[in-house]
Amino acid sequence: MPFLQDVSPGEIDEAMRLLSENNALLSVTARYKGRWVTFRTRVVAGQGDTVWVDLPKTDHLPTVYTFPNGEQLGVTFNAAHRKFVCQAKVMGMESYRPEDGGAEQVALKLRYSHRIRKIERRLCARVSLPPNEGARVTLWLGGQDLCPDEDGIAAAVWSGRVLNISTGGLLVRTSNEAAKFVDPDDIVGIHVLFDGQDEPVAVDARIRHCAQDGDMALIGIQFLATEEIPENAAALEMIRSKIPEAGKPPAVAQPAR
Repeated sequence: MPFLQDVSPGEIDEAMRLLSENNALLSVTARYKGRWVTFRTRVVAGQGDTVWVDLPKTDHLPTVYTFPNGEQLGVTFNAAHRKFVCQAKVMGMESYRPEDGGAEQVALKLRYSHRIRKIERRLCARVSLPPNEGARVTLWLGGQDLCPDEDGIAAAVWSGRVLNISTGGLLVRTSNEAAKFVDPDDIVGIHVLFDGQDEPVAVDARIRHCAQDGDMALIGIQFLATEEIPENAAALEMIRSKIPEAGKPPAVAQPAR
């Protein structure tokens, strides 16, 4: 995808060094009872292709999530003013003692894949869609596995018009009721139906921001990269094919002569 760029070995080493030295924050995405959930944590140590992170808190889940050995997690982190995405394998849990001498803590040991990619937002040209054409979105909490149209699953569903879209995400105007239920970093399943298309594109995404717009709501949605959710690959290619302009860098204004 044009908004994701491969990272050189040197950049990987530098990003991992910064992660370890700065006790950087991570977002970890995992499957839980058939849906995607996101946890926040921080790096406590790193060595080579391995990092140790504070055991993510799972208090918001109805049952304990144990991060089984061998599970593949989606990881997003910031380093050197850039955002990176990759997959990491759970290698177990180990105890450590904080540098401040506090009580012994439990860390989750992760080994990252050697394909790390960085998000270059400037490569995501936004395409504004006029009111009489474009696309509509249906969204619900929990990802595609909780699609309310399947298996009789009952879930709140909101729909709205796409105001602008890129290969990285979209902005949708929808019911203000949605703003009462979604929060930044929530994982959602969405269906994007382009004009003239019979079947919607199904993709998992993350809420980036939400704000009231009169009696409606504006919700910014970021598509989950294939490094986080491999199942998104085909859907993202389909979206890219519908908005070819989004694969080009934004035009740079020329100085007046």
